[in-house]
Parts: sequence; C-alpha cells; structure tokens
Amino acid sequence: MEVKHLSLLRETELFKENSILTKQSPAARITDYGILTGGFVSNDFHVNHYRLKDRAGCYYIEGHDELVKTYISETGEKQKKYQNDSKIGIRPVVYYEGSCFPNMIIQDGQNPYGYYGEYPMWAPDLELQIELETIYQQGDLELTGKNYSFKNKEKVLEYKYNDKKYVRVKANPYKGAASLSNKTRVFQDSPVWIEVKPITFYLDLCQHLAISKNILLAGLPYQTEDFNIEDYLANVMTQEIKPYQKEKK
Repeated sequence: MEVKHLSLLRETELFKENSILTKQSPAARITDYGILTGGFVSNDFHVNHYRLKDRAGCYYIEGHDELVKTYISETGEKQKKYQNDSKIGIRPVVYYEGSCFPNMIIQDGQNPYGYYGEYPMWAPDLELQIELETIYQQGDLELTGKNYSFKNKEKVLEYKYNDKKYVRVKANPYKGAASLSNKTRVFQDSPVWIEVKPITFYLDLCQHLAISKNILLAGLPYQTEDFNIEDYLANVMTQEIKPYQKEKK
C-alpha cells in the first residue's frame, strides 16, 4: 500500500453514497493530546459511549471557499466560520493506493478499520503520571529520538519506559482547564504525560479512503500568512506519525 500524505476530509465525501460517513455520524471523539493542545471538548455529546474518553470535539474539513473555514461540530453537523479558530481540531484522512490497508480488520456489522502510524493519544492513570514525572526529573528517562510539533512551533520529545512510548506536554487547554480521560483535571502549563499509540483509521474500501477514528490535534489556525493546515498535514504530520527509525551505521 502506498500512502502519499495525510490530508483533511473533503466536503464531498460527506455525501457520497455508501461512504463510511453516511453510514454513521461524522462526529468524532477527541484524544487527551487533542484537548491538551487546545481542542474543544464537549461534556454533552459523546461518541458511542458516555465515558470521558468518548467526548466529542470538532474538526476541520476541506471546503470549497478560501474565505470560509468548514468544520464538523461535536454533534456531527457541518458548520462554517469566517476566521481561524484554534479550538477546532485535526482528524487526518489518508487517500491510499493499493488493494488493502495496513493491519486491516473486517468484522460483520462493523466498519472495517486498520492501523497506520502512531501519535500521542491518551493520558495514563495518575499513579503512572507521578512515576514518569519522578523519573523524568531525575534525568533517567530514555529518549527515542523522535519528537512531535506542538503550539508555537514547539517540539515535545518522545520517551521510552517499560517498552511503551510517552511524551511530556505542558497543558494548553481551551479556556485554561480541562478534564482528561484518566479523570484528572489539568490547568494551563501543567505537565502531563501522554502515551503514544497506533492510530486507528476507519476504512472506506471503495473510495480507498481512511479517516482517523479520533481527533488527534488542535491549537493550530487553518491558515495565516506563514501557515496552512493542509501543508502542515502533508509535510509535517505525515512524517511525525511514522515510528522513529535509527539510522543504520
């Protein structure tokens, strides 16, 4: 399978017959990392289950008008804005070539899905948060060599601990505070550990389209004089989701 790059969902995909997004609501849940990077999270609308982990967010899609930003709200409805809004997140899409998607799973009565790449997702429990922070402060956590972009062109480093990967981020939640899926409340600039996990993509086998199950990131404008979210997806995030490979000597 060949993946050229990540992109936004095209508005036309919402209305195609037998599309994965016509079979279910286009509403999507937002990850803890998405919340920490400034994404809006609803306390009233959930996806599938009424858990903290299933709270819905909102995400940009590719529209037709350069002056209007189109997005999907927490209720799954198409909305428009005339200015940048960094609380609207990113739900990446892959338009792939080839007959199958990596690690593809097909189950009766469910959308087919697969796994491609990895990204910071969810906050581990408070006990592990304390353990990681303690070891970090002692300078004993092993770096993997990989990093992820954050707000204002900052980078967050990836660490390895007990065969799992984590990043440490300073919280930048929408409105200055937020509750995470591990039932902790975080505030502006609080250090939070997030586990890096494989990205689940829902698959449209007819259109060769894969859309992330979750909203992964927020805190970015759609477009400014020196930034474009579609360029960011194609040139930055496409590379960041790939597992780090050490150069062979």
